Amino acid sequence: MESINEKIKRIRLEAGVNQAVVARSAGLKQSSYASIEKGDTKAISIEVGRGIAKALGLSFNELFEIELSENSGKEVELKAEIDRLNDTLNGQKELITILKEQNEILKPFRSAFIQERTISELMVSATIERMKKLAQKGEKIEITSFDVRQAAISIYQKEYPDIELNPYLLISPGEMKKKH
Repeated sequence: MESINEKIKRIRLEAGVNQAVVARSAGLKQSSYASIEKGDTKAISIEVGRGIAKALGLSFNELFEIELSENSGKEVELKAEIDRLNDTLNGQKELITILKEQNEILKPFRSAFIQERTISELMVSATIERMKKLAQKGEKIEITSFDVRQAAISIYQKEYPDIELNPYLLISPGEMKKKH
């Protein structure tokens, strides 16, 4: 396969033109153009390539068709990779949609779990706080379950304002019977 430097030299010789004429027409120094023909210059800028193609009476695509045809295989590979990545992205988008739906379904259960887990912690905390206040005042420490529940509800609503409290979590089974 003919390299680009060999192709440029062959076309110039077939046209019967010397290096100085092609270099001047392409806007290059004759030494720079000679370096391209020898193959010493491996990378040719698009501007230089266009200048040489024009000086040789060719279009840029005609002169560089070897490189373009080599790149067409890479273009196909890149397009296939882009398609694969788009498929993966679409799959990820579908997964996100499913996870969002599941999140909405599980939201009430998550709230109930948080409530059940923290209610006992809050009741203990509220009891301790109530006992501290009574002790600081030097009062007798007497706390009803109602006092503890009210304190726990107050603390819970401050800590979790966005979650609706299920008041039945704070009522004992005996108290439920009294309500009905």
